[in-house]
Amino acid sequence: MKQMLLKKFICSHRWSITLLVSWVIYLCALDQFNLWHLIGVPHIEPLFADLHAILSAAECHQRGFDVFVNNPCDALNRPHVYGSLWLTLSRIDSIASHLFNLGVLLNLAFISVVVWLVKPSSISEMLSSALILFSPAVTLGIERANNDLVIFLLTFVSALLLSSTRIISLVFGVLVIYIATLLKIYPVVLFGAVILLKKDNQKIIAIIGFVIVLAALWFVTNKAEILILRNSVPKPQDHYVTGASALYTYLVRALSEVQFFTVTEFSAIVTACIVASSAWLAKRLKNDGLSELKINFNYIAFVLGLSILSFTYIINTNYDYRWIFVILMLPLIFDIKRSPHTSRLTHSLTTLFFVCTLIVVWAEELRATQVWAISLKLTQFFSFYNYTLYMQTVGHSIPISLLQQCAREVAACVVFAIAFSFVIRISFKRRLSLS
Repeated sequence: MKQMLLKKFICSHRWSITLLVSWVIYLCALDQFNLWHLIGVPHIEPLFADLHAILSAAECHQRGFDVFVNNPCDALNRPHVYGSLWLTLSRIDSIASHLFNLGVLLNLAFISVVVWLVKPSSISEMLSSALILFSPAVTLGIERANNDLVIFLLTFVSALLLSSTRIISLVFGVLVIYIATLLKIYPVVLFGAVILLKKDNQKIIAIIGFVIVLAALWFVTNKAEILILRNSVPKPQDHYVTGASALYTYLVRALSEVQFFTVTEFSAIVTACIVASSAWLAKRLKNDGLSELKINFNYIAFVLGLSILSFTYIINTNYDYRWIFVILMLPLIFDIKRSPHTSRLTHSLTTLFFVCTLIVVWAEELRATQVWAISLKLTQFFSFYNYTLYMQTVGHSIPISLLQQCAREVAACVVFAIAFSFVIRISFKRRLSLS
C-alpha cells in the first residue's frame, strides 16, 4: 500500500522532483568544480559571503562595535547595511561559526519553497522554470546566501496568509510584512499592495487601519536607523545590477544628451512609460479571459513579487539576485498559459514575459562568456556585417557591451508593463473572491 502511494506521489509530482534534483545537482557541480564564473556569477570567499556579513556583524555587535560604521569581524570589512533586527542573532553564541550550516539550510528552504511554488505540470513548464532558476541572477543569491532569500520566504508566507478569508490570517500576513520591513526596508511597499488586494468592504477599513499603525510604528521607532541606512545602503553600478538609475547611467555613457534629465526625473519618465504601456495593454486585453481567473494565492503572490521588483527597480539600483522575486510571479503566468479562455494576444504576452525575464536574469552570463564579442567576430569573419565591438548609431559609437546592458534594462521594463497589465485586467474586473 505504501509503495503504491509512493509510486502515485512520484508520478504526480515527477516534474517537480526532476526540477528539484537537477537544481541541487547543478548547484553542487558549480561549487565542486568552481564553475561559477562560467555562468557569470562572481564567486567570492567565504561561500555564502552575504550571510557571513550579517553573522559577523552580529558577532561584532556583541563585542561592542558600531557595526553600521565598522565591522572588523567581516572577512571583507563590510559595514552592516540592514535593519538592526538582524543583530539580535548575537544572542546565539559563536553564531558566525555556523555559517556553512545556516547557509545550506537557508538555501534548501528557498529551493524547496520555490519548487513547491512553481509546481510544473508539464515538461515545458519544468524547462521554463529551470531556465529562470538556473540563471546567474538566482544563482548569485544562492551562492551568497543573500538575505533577499529570507525576504522571499517571508513574502511567500505572507501571500499564503493573505490568501485566507479569516481575519486572523490577514493580521498575521501583515505582521509578517512588518517583520520583513524591519529586516530590509524595501518590503514596506507591500503594505500598499495589501490595501490594494483587499477589496472586501467589511475588512478593508480594519486592514487599512492596521497597516497605517504598523507603518507609522516602523517609521517612528526606526527613524534614526532609516536615516543611517539611506546613506549606507549599497547603490551598485555596472555589472550584476539592474534598475532605472542603472539604465540612466548606461544611456549617459552612450548619449550625453540624456544628462539633460536628473536621475530622479529619468526614473519618473521610466515609471510613466511603464504605467502608460500597462494601461494600453490592459485596454487591448479588455475582452480577454483574464478576468475569469480566480484571485487566489497565485494572484496574491504575483502582486507581492511584482510590487517588490518594480518598487526597488525604480528607487535604486539592485544586484541581480533581486530578480528572485520574479519566481513569485511564475504560478500565475502558468495559470494564464493553461487557461482555455485566454486569447492569442495574452499567450503571446506571457511568452514575451518569459523571454524578457530570461534576458534580464541571464545577461551576466552573456557578458562573462563574451557571447556578443564572439558572435560579432564570427559575423565579421564571414563578412555578414562589418561591425567591431562598437555599433554606430545616431552619430554615436556605442560599445556592444553597453548596448547589452541597456537591452537588459529595457527588457525589465517590458516585464513590468506586461505584469501590470495583467494585474489591471484581473483585479479591476472582479471583486476579491479568495478560494
